[in-house]
Amino acid sequence: MSVRKFIVSLFILALVVSPVLGQEVVTPASKPASKPASKPADYKLTGYYGVMSNQLKLDDATKAKIIEKVKAQRSFATESKPRVDAARKALADANTAKDAAAIAKAEKDLKELDLAAERIRAKTHMDINDIVGVEKRLEWETITTVQYVETRLNPVKFDDAQIAKIKDLAKGVAKDLAAARDANFKALSEATAETKVDEKKIAEIHEKLIDAVTQTILTDAQKKQLADMKAAAEAVDAAEAASKPADKKTAEPKK
Repeated sequence: MSVRKFIVSLFILALVVSPVLGQEVVTPASKPASKPASKPADYKLTGYYGVMSNQLKLDDATKAKIIEKVKAQRSFATESKPRVDAARKALADANTAKDAAAIAKAEKDLKELDLAAERIRAKTHMDINDIVGVEKRLEWETITTVQYVETRLNPVKFDDAQIAKIKDLAKGVAKDLAAARDANFKALSEATAETKVDEKKIAEIHEKLIDAVTQTILTDAQKKQLADMKAAAEAVDAAEAASKPADKKTAEPKK
């Protein structure tokens, strides 16, 4: 899995924490009309890091450090764009000409450029985690883990007492989740064509957490709600499978 896809999984969690998500991670803040036009624009964080900084109530000095890291990543992307565009054009031209050697070279060039971008994205994320610090990092893991549970067990609605208990469980796994994510980002910061992100550890932690919430926090009515939803989904899947035409290879006897 690429670092982009890996971060997207974190974006999904951030999305349920706050609706303030945008494609631009650092954007110019609006300025009062009275300010001189020559004054450099201030910047504010949006997107994933914006959600994180707001939820953690980071101070301006910490936000400024994060902004510098994000701006450096964006600068790399901007500087790389001409090479990416050229490689894509070369690949299109090679495909049109049906030139196998040229196709292979263009694909190799694009892969190397993509890997370079992935390494920068992963390193940026690691640097920002260091800037935030361990305490705030674990707080963020707890916030996103609680939101993960709520999303995973939707449409169950938890009361405040249940949320408090889920938060306690989330705090208990925060260090393990952070360590697993750090290992993945470390691998991606040194990514080669053979690098793969192993999400098995994270998945195992999440499954144990969901099981604990289901067994110790859900009421009988909530458990039944989930069971009914699962049964309904399985019924729909079975109906769709039954409506599909049988595979001729298996439906027709051999002659």
